[in-house]
Amino acid sequence: MTSKPVRPTPREKVVDYDDGDPYSCIAAGRHEEDLQKALQAQVEACYEQPDSRLEVLVSQDRASVKTALFDIWERERRTRQRPQLATWAAEQMAQLGDSSLRDYDLS
Repeated sequence: MTSKPVRPTPREKVVDYDDGDPYSCIAAGRHEEDLQKALQAQVEACYEQPDSRLEVLVSQDRASVKTALFDIWERERRTRQRPQLATWAAEQMAQLGDSSLRDYDLS
């Protein structure tokens, strides 16, 4: 059996947040998480929509879109509520050059 794929790393959006205050570092980390969750919602909204919607997001931030697709795939595989969405996310990752999710599902 194939080992579970590794989550891609999103591109950092908050570049320099270490000003010596530990709380600013925590807040910046939280802000990064919130930005990734918002992008994940945008990516998920592309499901059953024209490919051009996802292509726009990919052109803006390919690495973070791949992370969002991975997170959608993982969540839907875990909950088994919408297996079609997990399959879609795996196919989109394959189109972006990473077939590990699809290969894992087929193994």
